[in-house]
Amino acid sequence: MTNTVNDFFDLKMNTQSAGADWSGGGQITVGYAWRGVGGPAVAVTYWGLTPMKGSASVSDTTGNPATALNSTIDFSQVTVNGQPGNVYFSGAQEQALWRTDRADNFEVNFQTESFQVGSFKIAGLGGFRYFRFSDDLLYGSASFGNSFTSNGGADAAYLRILTINNLFGAQLGSIITSQVTDRLTFFATPKVGAFGNQMISLQQLYAGSGPSNFASNFKDHKADFAGLAELDLGLAWAIRPNILLTGGYRLVAVANLALADNQYTAYTGIAQNGDLILHGILAGFTWTF
Repeated sequence: MTNTVNDFFDLKMNTQSAGADWSGGGQITVGYAWRGVGGPAVAVTYWGLTPMKGSASVSDTTGNPATALNSTIDFSQVTVNGQPGNVYFSGAQEQALWRTDRADNFEVNFQTESFQVGSFKIAGLGGFRYFRFSDDLLYGSASFGNSFTSNGGADAAYLRILTINNLFGAQLGSIITSQVTDRLTFFATPKVGAFGNQMISLQQLYAGSGPSNFASNFKDHKADFAGLAELDLGLAWAIRPNILLTGGYRLVAVANLALADNQYTAYTGIAQNGDLILHGILAGFTWTF
C-alpha cells in the first residue's frame, strides 16, 4: 500500500494497519413456544453492531521527494483534478487509511421440542438468516510539501472502496443446556449455514477539493456462495422463574466474502476471497410470559 520512492520493500503502511476497532451492538429476540418452555417454538432475532472504525497514517520526515512516500498502486493512467494521479500518490508527503465496517443480522428459527441426553437438554434449530456486512475503506494521499487540508483539499486525492455483502440462506443448529445449580444454567447455541452472497463493489477516485467530481467511479455486482457459522456460549441466572439474566461469548465466522482490502488487486470484477471473524461478549436478559 505505502512504501518509499527509493525502496519498494520499505513498507510503511498496508490495509491491515487500519484494522477495525471494538464496538458495541444490540440484539432483540421475540418468540412463541407451544406447550410452554421446552416445547416447539419459533423465534425472530435481529442483532447489529455500531460502526467499527479504524485508521492509520504515515508522514514523510526526510524532506526529500526522492525518498518520500510512494503508493504500491499505479495511478499514472488516471487524471485527478486535471493532474496525473501519481502527482498525489508518488513522492507524497503523507498518506492515510480510514475504515468503517458494519454488520447486521436477521433470522427466523424454528425450534424442536427438547430431549434429554445425559445431563444435557438438546433442541434442534432450523431457519432462515439474512446477514449483511459492509467494508468501507478510504485511502488518501497528499502531494509532497502539502497536507490533506492545504489549498482547500486540492493537494490531496482519495481512493474509496466500498464492498457490501448480502447473505441469504438456510441454517441448522441446536440449543444445548445443562443445569449447573437450581438457578444457574449453561447454554451453547451452535448454528451453521450455506448462503447465497449478493455482492456490490463501489470504487471512487477523487480530489479532496471535489469529492463529487470523480476521476473514476465504478460499481460492480457479483453473486456467489458463502458460508457462515455462529457459536454462543454462556450462563443464564434465574432471578425469578420467568426472568433470566444471561452472559456469554459469541463467535461468528464467515467465509468467501468480498472485502475492500482484496479489491486493490482485482483488476476486473469483484475479488471474493475474504474471511471475517466477529467475536465479543454478550449480556442481556430473557423474559417469558
